[in-house]
Amino acid sequence: MRSTAVVAGAAKLLQREDVDTLAAAVSVEVPANTAVLQIKYASDSPEQAQAGATAFAKSYLANREGNAKAELNRQADALRDKIKDLTEDLTKINGKLSGVNPKSSSYATLDSQRDTTVTQINQLNNKVNQLATETVSAGAVIREARVPSRPVKPTAAVNYAAGALLGLLAGLGAAALRERLDRRVRGGRDLLRSSVDVLGVVPGKGSACTEVFTPFSPGGRAFNRLRNEVVAAFRPGEQVVVVTGASRGPAATLVAANLAAALSRTGAEVVIIGAQLPDSLTEAAPLAKLLGVAPTPGLSDVLAGRVSLAEATQRAARTPRCTSSPPAGPPPPPGCCSPTRCATSWRRCAPTPTTWWSRRRPPPPAPTRRAWPASPTRRSSRWRPAAPGGPRSPTPPSSCAGSAPRCSAR
Repeated sequence: MRSTAVVAGAAKLLQREDVDTLAAAVSVEVPANTAVLQIKYASDSPEQAQAGATAFAKSYLANREGNAKAELNRQADALRDKIKDLTEDLTKINGKLSGVNPKSSSYATLDSQRDTTVTQINQLNNKVNQLATETVSAGAVIREARVPSRPVKPTAAVNYAAGALLGLLAGLGAAALRERLDRRVRGGRDLLRSSVDVLGVVPGKGSACTEVFTPFSPGGRAFNRLRNEVVAAFRPGEQVVVVTGASRGPAATLVAANLAAALSRTGAEVVIIGAQLPDSLTEAAPLAKLLGVAPTPGLSDVLAGRVSLAEATQRAARTPRCTSSPPAGPPPPPGCCSPTRCATSWRRCAPTPTTWWSRRRPPPPAPTRRAWPASPTRRSSRWRPAAPGGPRSPTPPSSCAGSAPRCSAR
């Protein structure tokens, strides 16, 4: 179908000269167990597709018929050449017979050769006559090409499937790249990859928690293990823990409240001071919700000088050995949350025996206070008062002013 003669004939019928384009656009299919050819021609328009298929069918049949007739003519010419050679032999035999005695043996031989040659000439003439009268049938068009009603390409189903597959691959690649480049901490595995030790993992799916975990719940057991790790890391005289958060939210307050509850379950007196303000004026502080205490007065009232520290502390009903000072209250005046004013309030907590966690023993005369960073495996001495009797120049963490990251002391 894509032979030079067929393509040239189709180009002549279509009045086109781009034979290579025509050859690339045609295709042929043969149904199984048949001698039928299905000629297909692809084009930009339905009319051109119909004309191209028709032209190739006619050119193919014409080329097939021409080849058949040429083969018959070649066979007839070959037979005529043999007849010519036999006729020349017959002429020679007749010439010899004229000079030989009819009664001799040579005459009988030449006569036999003449009869054989005549017979062969007659047979060849019969074959030539048969070839001349033979009918050539190159085939016929069973069904004319019709104008297609819809295009064969593009295929909607294939395109949709390919698009969905490519979209899925692109989504998986984007998700993997985002996971690779994401620097946020979502679990203990992320901390381990950052060479940070993990003291504990609170089980759950991140749902909001409005109260302290019970002692024997999975969350309570996790905070019991965290309590043991923190107590084991204490040096002699250390009784203060600062809990901060890596991002905005109640996570630091949740950890501080549950850690304070875990410490109080050992029989120690614990004071927890919250510095996380509520997100709006109509909401209660997260620490007040967790421990079930009144949201006011709180740390901001103490810093503003509206109430004393003793008035701002409340005994937690759900954890009797835990005393709380929520952060909520009217916003303090500007300047009252300066480092000097915040340090003064924290120094007022120092002589109070119930401020520090202890193992049922009198508090040391001058405890050493330390601020703990977000990573529990490293200590920081950025807030350490002087020795007893010496001058105090503490630099409390920024969360004492009520902004994130949060701080909580026990």
